[in-house]
Amino acid sequence: MPGKCILILLDGLGDRSFPELDHKTPLQAAQTPHLDRLARDGANGLFHAARLGQALPSENAHFAIFGYDMDQFPGRGALEALGAGIPLGDHQVALLAHFATVRETEEGALLHVDGKPRATTQEAGMLFDAVAAYAHRDVEMRLHPTQGLRAILTMSGDVAPFVTDTDPILNDRPVMAPQPWASHARNVAARDTAEALAAYLEWVHRTLGKHPVNAAREAAGQPLLNGIVTQRAGRLRRVTPFTECFGIRGLSIAGGIVYHGLARYLGLDCVKAADTDDPAADMTQRLDLAREALAHHDFIHVHTKMPDEAAHTKDPVYKKQVIEALDRGIGAALPALLQTPELLLVIAADHSTPSGGPLVHSGEPVPIIFHGPGLRRDHVRVYDEISAPAGALGMVRGNELIYLVLNHLDRIKLQGLMDTPRDQPYWPGVTVPFRLAGTERPAAAAPNQPHNRPSLIYPTGVIHGRFQILHNDHLKYLLAGKALCRHLVVGITNPDPLLTKPEDNDGGRSDPSANPLSYYERALMVRAVLREAGLAPHDFSVVPFPINLPELYAHYVPMDGVFLLSIYDDWGKRKLGNFQSLGLKTHVLWRVSPDEKGISAADIRRRLISGRPWQHLVPGSVPPLIEDWKVAERLQRLHRNASE
Repeated sequence: MPGKCILILLDGLGDRSFPELDHKTPLQAAQTPHLDRLARDGANGLFHAARLGQALPSENAHFAIFGYDMDQFPGRGALEALGAGIPLGDHQVALLAHFATVRETEEGALLHVDGKPRATTQEAGMLFDAVAAYAHRDVEMRLHPTQGLRAILTMSGDVAPFVTDTDPILNDRPVMAPQPWASHARNVAARDTAEALAAYLEWVHRTLGKHPVNAAREAAGQPLLNGIVTQRAGRLRRVTPFTECFGIRGLSIAGGIVYHGLARYLGLDCVKAADTDDPAADMTQRLDLAREALAHHDFIHVHTKMPDEAAHTKDPVYKKQVIEALDRGIGAALPALLQTPELLLVIAADHSTPSGGPLVHSGEPVPIIFHGPGLRRDHVRVYDEISAPAGALGMVRGNELIYLVLNHLDRIKLQGLMDTPRDQPYWPGVTVPFRLAGTERPAAAAPNQPHNRPSLIYPTGVIHGRFQILHNDHLKYLLAGKALCRHLVVGITNPDPLLTKPEDNDGGRSDPSANPLSYYERALMVRAVLREAGLAPHDFSVVPFPINLPELYAHYVPMDGVFLLSIYDDWGKRKLGNFQSLGLKTHVLWRVSPDEKGISAADIRRRLISGRPWQHLVPGSVPPLIEDWKVAERLQRLHRNASE
């Protein structure tokens, strides 16, 4: 049976039939030999992320696809804030917002004239600045630009996300008044949020109406940008990370900040990919990256928005052409994927998007394929909405999809077994071994066996690393150390040039080109990653650690702690010898050969220099820091200097 899964998610693939396609859907009408091949050799069925007939947005459908119940959903506003890197506290509310052209009616209402106006970059910047911040009583609001005239509006204070949208979606309809949900009509925070939002939107309209940008646009006969509309308020909440829920490590390769935010929220690693005007090349590139990432991930979500975007043009012929292009892209990557041993391929969509009519999305189910060794092969020969119901999978709903993935990866738990205190769906769970009294040192987990974690046995552990740049295997190493102690002291080696001394067998670790990040940056990165992994601030400390200067150890780390390390080369053996010569207590987490080391920070640095994908090799909180600090440019400069 398969051991790893790639989910190819063709956003908005499902559709309705159209006369110009001989009363077929765009998928039915499209020539898709590669998808048809997978259908012939796999198990087919239909999928809906909720109830049949229910029209879902992508974020809700994906939430179910990733295995979560809707009562845990935080709202799209919160997810887009996460994806855009906008700081959002647990008690803040975030809403989607965008500029619109509105007109006052005789009754004092605002008519939504155009929800997709255009503006120059300069105009947009000036308007955003004009309405960036506002306060109403104790509620503070800030508008954060994301793309074009779109933004995230954050609200702080005694606020709640249970407020209605103000965006009517369609033109020539009134902008709607924000109101508390009926289910929260007595919620004071919801009422205050609606009141503050209404005050802000009125202030925005009056402020923009007097703005010089709009005066110039009016003089030029252009529509005014004189209003903002909002929708889909949300607030972050606690959610169990994906790996902890399902026992598999996830990666999302997707475009769009909502998918990046969803991955970050659920604890999946994320690679940001943009949709270009070449859907075939985009798909091939993403699938090649996914195949490479199988070395470090068990479940990889490969997403394209192109079928959905094509359907929104309301041109079914164009959507058919986009589907054919995506099939070509899948076909280019397919030979290598099919040669990948024990791979489960799942092809699905999140929802249907009609290429005609007024609906944004519609409620028809979408076809799904499971392809891999050991699966039941059915008699379906083509991949489309009409053929799929005859397949072996039948009708798959909601989070049943991830359970089917676990089942076909031979990771599903037999119902009723309780190998851990929490009744997780996967097997084996993260178990605690039974130990005889007096046992001092349990065997630690190997790097590729994260589920066999030993119990806490040390008050304080001291672990170290350069973390240039902190990657997924670094995180495994840190968490393996934390599993052994109540408090983990993370020592950052080579903290500055004065505390760095070259060693004969340190493999160039002291070279400037191998140390692009400052101590401060690495400390921030370690803290961000460990907090993202669920550790509380009191669980760990981050300190400088001059590994080459043992005479200074006592000034930086507790010498009565247990010094934790892994060994995969002569430098590791040398460090162990140094620790033991000082009389320090040591614990080797694991010994592996250099070939088994796994991810290399040097490789990530090389990828940054050359522009190759690297985000899938690091925890989710690392890419925003690396991008903010412009580390790629820094490394490229160091590389040029070293070459001169």
